[in-house]
Amino acid sequence: MAIATINRIPYDIPELNFSALERAWPYINEAMSNPDPMKGVSAALRVIAAGLIESKHFDPNVFGIASLDLKPTLDREDQLFDQVTVFLKRNTKATEIAGIRDTVLAIAKEAGLETDEGEQEEGEEKTPNPSTEIAMSSLPS
Repeated sequence: MAIATINRIPYDIPELNFSALERAWPYINEAMSNPDPMKGVSAALRVIAAGLIESKHFDPNVFGIASLDLKPTLDREDQLFDQVTVFLKRNTKATEIAGIRDTVLAIAKEAGLETDEGEQEEGEEKTPNPSTEIAMSSLPS
């Protein structure tokens, strides 16, 4: 389990289920490889938010989200995701930014995403790739 520290409060990020991974997928590579610190951290906070809203013990009130703030529509999870992301962005201190990237690396590793170090040019950032070992072991015989 990865831990993200936001506003000096540690949040446990559970292992990503498929729903969280699907929501986080567009942001994982950007969070791990974007050289722009603002874009990379912004994407990383979205990855963390995706994990948090899928937690078994997710409580919207912890993130300042009153149940009345959410419209009873099919995109309620999208609304939760957006609001948790905003909460994380507003509460992350500048001194916590380095830890945010470390958290995303821990989340990616826990999710079975690995980097191809042999194909990487010197000085090039690592990017996540699904682990074939995990993918092959999950196929039915």
